[in-house]
Amino acid sequence: CEFLELLFRIVGHAGVEEAFSTRAPAFTSNSPADPRIDPELLRRFPHRSTLFCPIVVKEEPVGALIAIWWKAEHQFTESELRLVEGIGRQAARVLATRAHVDESPGAGREYVAAYVSYVHYVERLAADIEGSGHHQEGAQAPAHVD
Repeated sequence: CEFLELLFRIVGHAGVEEAFSTRAPAFTSNSPADPRIDPELLRRFPHRSTLFCPIVVKEEPVGALIAIWWKAEHQFTESELRLVEGIGRQAARVLATRAHVDESPGAGREYVAAYVSYVHYVERLAADIEGSGHHQEGAQAPAHVD
């Protein structure tokens, strides 16, 4: 998917700037009407709702957790925001403890990608357990990354 390969610039994207400056998730239930959403991004990837959680290590932005609701508008709850903020902090801690993060931004991105893959796997398992019907066929555990 082209969206997964996209690198976001922090400067020039109001929602991204907000998230990194406040060190808190930025979100919108109505992306098309929100002026913080980059119009070109919205044109390339039309969607309804967005959640962007920054990952910051040693005061430097290293990545983000991004959730997109492509078709249905999503109303965010306080518990969802606390959960994603906690996941973002945990991802930052994982990256901060890796000695080579300072040496290689690419390695840092690989660990963020592996962590996000793991979180998606856990979410699918939780959805199956709760019987919410959000399970995706063929869900598999993420590959281990050293």
